[in-house]
Amino acid sequence: RSSDLHVGHLRSTIIGDSICRLFEFVGHDVLRLNHVGDWGTQFGMLIAHLQDKFPDYRTVSPPISDLQSLYKESKKRFDQEEEFKKRAYQCVVQLQSKNPDIIKAWNLICDVSRQEFQKIYDCLEIKLIERGESFYQDRMDAVVKEFEDKGSVQIGRAH
Repeated sequence: RSSDLHVGHLRSTIIGDSICRLFEFVGHDVLRLNHVGDWGTQFGMLIAHLQDKFPDYRTVSPPISDLQSLYKESKKRFDQEEEFKKRAYQCVVQLQSKNPDIIKAWNLICDVSRQEFQKIYDCLEIKLIERGESFYQDRMDAVVKEFEDKGSVQIGRAH
């Protein structure tokens, strides 16, 4: 995630944790997975903005502890600057193609985000395993192939 842990995130996290605690209390083994969005356009915006604001991010760790401000700045540029928007989308493509420089920027952003969320999770005594969208990237080809092999894929136009 690239934004604050807002009430929507917090609500679903608390509901999920409460259900986990109930199942564990009655003896079930619970896998506490927290699905996070870590792979889309908002990360392209942040990475493109990070590249502009801190061009030496690959060698000098940038002061990005205030991700919310960085996000607001990048969102404003995304909405107002067509060239920036194109670069942000290209950063998403490069991220999903595992470009090392883009992965470095992405890791910096994700690490700061994780640290901030963990402070809240610790206060609430919430224990979970993070699974971002990125976790599934390498697994998608096999899933698509499996569906194709079963004849479950039909290529057509969107309605």
